[in-house]
Amino acid sequence: MVLSARTYYALVIETAGTPRRALVSTGENLVRRLVDEVMEAIDNPVAEFKELVTNYHVGDKIYQYGDFNIGKVLR
Repeated sequence: MVLSARTYYALVIETAGTPRRALVSTGENLVRRLVDEVMEAIDNPVAEFKELVTNYHVGDKIYQYGDFNIGKVLR
């Protein structure tokens, strides 16, 4: 079973604050390119890049912004 499992690559961005974002893809080149572009933007604040990423979400969505908590959203 493990030998036939797909490999997933992840780009996880964490800041000094609470918000985190993750991108998980089977496309190694896409994730590596995005990592390079984010690192370039960190080194060079005037750098710009644009990438269209299709949004697919698997699992629960929990929304918490400050004191405003709408809890778990069922879809």
